Amino acid sequence: MLIGEEASRTEGTRPCVAISGHVTSGLDADVSAARTSRNLARFFDPIRLAGYLGVLAIVVASLVPAEWRPSIGLAKEVEHGIAYCLVAAVLTIAGVARWPGILAIVVLAALLELGQLFVPGRDSNVTDFLGSAAGALLGFGLCSFGLGLMSHDRGGRARDQAAVYGAVRFKPIITSFTVGVLAVGVSMAVAHGTSGWLGAGLALAMTAIAVVDGQHFLIPDPLSAAGLALGLANSAVMGHGDLIPAMAGTVLRAAVLALAFFGLRLIYARLRGRHGVGLGDVKLAAVAGAWLDWSVMPIAVEVAALSALSFYVLRRYVLHHPLRSNSPLPFGLYFAPAIWIGWLLQTTLMRSW
Repeated sequence: MLIGEEASRTEGTRPCVAISGHVTSGLDADVSAARTSRNLARFFDPIRLAGYLGVLAIVVASLVPAEWRPSIGLAKEVEHGIAYCLVAAVLTIAGVARWPGILAIVVLAALLELGQLFVPGRDSNVTDFLGSAAGALLGFGLCSFGLGLMSHDRGGRARDQAAVYGAVRFKPIITSFTVGVLAVGVSMAVAHGTSGWLGAGLALAMTAIAVVDGQHFLIPDPLSAAGLALGLANSAVMGHGDLIPAMAGTVLRAAVLALAFFGLRLIYARLRGRHGVGLGDVKLAAVAGAWLDWSVMPIAVEVAALSALSFYVLRRYVLHHPLRSNSPLPFGLYFAPAIWIGWLLQTTLMRSW
């Protein structure tokens, strides 16, 4: 059985673009895609300018004296997260922000926090930086996810040029949005403060990964990187002062689980002569290791494996199709929610054990 990106290579698809409820192909599809691209390109310069102005506004608001600092009445880390999320989203839509660009914004947030030490009435703390970093990662991840749903670009990555949009599938967008909102609410209910916000970020990232992998048999690297960064931030928050041991344990768990999946990939390729585990699943395993304790990691993997196999067998039975060892299976569709469920377990039930 093939899981992850490798599964998508076993079957070919005929290029087409769905527009207004009907399918066109060949010349009509090319003309329609080119027209859509030109229309979208008109908005990219204003959106890019808005993103740059947003970055400038963040710099100014971070370095002005305390009495001039704008506020909407929420906690500072929450306001930081909202501001960085909006700016990252705009830059991603404009095609400016890729993963290195978002890392640059996170570095900028750290530098601004240090710069506040020299501004009268301002203070610098790790919580504000984590709120800013989480906001930037969420804005970038969600917009990459949305662009991936609306386009035929397999990675869902923003490009410097206008993306060529094909079929806009509103049903998965609405479903994933509803599930994401519910998951965010549950995360905020079981964990309070910064941990709750980071758990909400995990919920959104895992929902996006599940939807994209379920449709395209591909786990976008930006979403996995966002989940890993949020896991490191969560480890720093939960360390309660013991930052170095907490981060070292997180990196060790992520490396061990990722290497285990990579070893499974190599063993499968050795025995069957082809890759059965995608590299996206290996990277997602690192995210699981960053978020889950040693005792919870095997639970999440087992939940994902049993769910995937059960759904596959049930679906083949209902459709009266025979079981096949080379059938494609998007493992991220099951593994990503299992990671979030594992985090819920260790945050609630297993905390008192």
